[in-house]
Amino acid sequence: MDRAEIALMAIAFISCTLLILGIALIVMYVERKKAYQQAKRNFNQYRSLFAYNPDIVLQLDRTGMIIEANLAYEKITGWSQNLKKSIIDFLPAHDAKIVENHLAAVSQGEVRHYETVLIGEGSRHIHVQVSNVPIMLEKEITGIYWIASDITERKKAEETIQHMAYHDELTGIPNPRMFQKRLEEALAEAKEKQTELAIFFIDLDRFTMINDRFGHIFGDRVIKVLSKRLQACLAEGELIARLGGDEFAFLLPTVTDHSQISAFSEKVLKQFEQALIVDEMEFHLTPTMGIAVFPQDGEDVESLTKHADKAMFRAKELGNERVQFFNREMEDDGFQQFQLENALRKALEHKELVNYYQPKVDIHTNQIVGMEALIRWIKPDGTMVSPADFIPVAEETGLILPIGKHVLREACMQNKKWHDEGKPPLIVSVNISYVQFRQPDFLDTIREVLEESKLPPQYLELEITEGIAMYDIPSVIQTLRELQQLGIKISIDDFGTGYSSLAYLSQFPIQALKIDKTFIQGAENNPTNQAIILAIMAMAKSLGINIIAEGVEESKQLSFLREHGCHVVQGYYFSPPISPQKFEDFLATFLAGYHR
Repeated sequence: MDRAEIALMAIAFISCTLLILGIALIVMYVERKKAYQQAKRNFNQYRSLFAYNPDIVLQLDRTGMIIEANLAYEKITGWSQNLKKSIIDFLPAHDAKIVENHLAAVSQGEVRHYETVLIGEGSRHIHVQVSNVPIMLEKEITGIYWIASDITERKKAEETIQHMAYHDELTGIPNPRMFQKRLEEALAEAKEKQTELAIFFIDLDRFTMINDRFGHIFGDRVIKVLSKRLQACLAEGELIARLGGDEFAFLLPTVTDHSQISAFSEKVLKQFEQALIVDEMEFHLTPTMGIAVFPQDGEDVESLTKHADKAMFRAKELGNERVQFFNREMEDDGFQQFQLENALRKALEHKELVNYYQPKVDIHTNQIVGMEALIRWIKPDGTMVSPADFIPVAEETGLILPIGKHVLREACMQNKKWHDEGKPPLIVSVNISYVQFRQPDFLDTIREVLEESKLPPQYLELEITEGIAMYDIPSVIQTLRELQQLGIKISIDDFGTGYSSLAYLSQFPIQALKIDKTFIQGAENNPTNQAIILAIMAMAKSLGINIIAEGVEESKQLSFLREHGCHVVQGYYFSPPISPQKFEDFLATFLAGYHR
């Protein structure tokens, strides 16, 4: 090979090498450009998410100093985005230390979720739900993201619902629920300090004559005037409540001497010496008062209220305008309860306890979508014993357990029978008492009944009260999740009457809330009830929970609910609780195209 050939080969080799190198450089350039463009897109997406997020997004350093804020921060708080201060400077004093602890934990790598209050421009208090996450760069925590949703309106709605749940709608004073709550707290304190307390039950004599002669609206005005006058009797820490109708109650949480009780009763009686003037008309009312004292007349809420009630009725028997202390001679009605308990045991044994069913109707499709099973006691002579009379006895004696299981079994068996007969597959709802729910074998009982009845679990709904749900939250959540895994539906019954924060309810695997009938009845003419219903519906919708309105009796109530998006209702407007045979007839009527 001569030199020329060698030179040509060298030149060719160098050319190929340069070509390959050039191609490699071009590929590297293209890849780098792609990576740069991707990084730029990612950054722009992040900036867009940061800048235009409807929630407040702050970038803090590890001490809580605000480095950067998004537009929502300025829009929600009114403060400038460029205001370089610590987030702690925008918190109330009682929240500052708590948030400092959260930030310290996040700066060590934890993620924290909590609620707090931001102080906006003009000292506005803005309730926020916060998530804090650490900012990581090259495996080092360099700061904190502070992401906050404005929940001020939700908090206001919760406060409104809470106020309605614990205060009498007519007078604005505490209602029986608040009275019981405060009495429980006072009893706990009295036991700890070994002091006495007293409760007073007051009933107005012949008040029904005012209602009968002038009407209930006028009678309500009389009650409002009287309640304001009775509030004048209260000293610090004492409580008045309206129990309903013309009945009131007082709580004296600390009694140091029995003369204090007598002095208070005289103060109350004195309020009745002067005539009440309503619409320029004078009324002279007289009260009857029953008094029970802790600890001698009872050591719990139930016994004290029961004994105060007995004392009040004994005072009525003895004559009007009397004050009566409870004494043990009034216990003679215990024998009647004993008789009722025995009769109830025999009724369970002889199958006198039967299920009635009240339909649930979708008012947009005009279809029955389910029914609630409700226990009824029908004696051999055909007379019916009110559940209000025998359910308290059942709960007190423990008979609620076999009765509850009986209701559950009969409901599942009946529903399966209807399914097998080709009727529309409906969901049957069964009320679960606190006593049942807290039993160790509760889940086993549910499984046993489902297996025995062969009813598919998706056609069973269990209704629990807020009281059950709030007793032991971790345990309740676990039980509800196990029920959900079985395929059973869960609803909260009588919602709003024992209100607890929706922050807890949102953790529960529930499918529906039943708005209590006390909010539904009268809603068509009551703006306050309407506001409560709409607030509950809005919050349930935000949590993905269905709404059922119970106690619907009037067409105006139905129209209001339909207009505002409530789908499922139950109540006497469609049907009272009825026997299985009548329910079949009712169902057939609907299937035939019944309209209301």
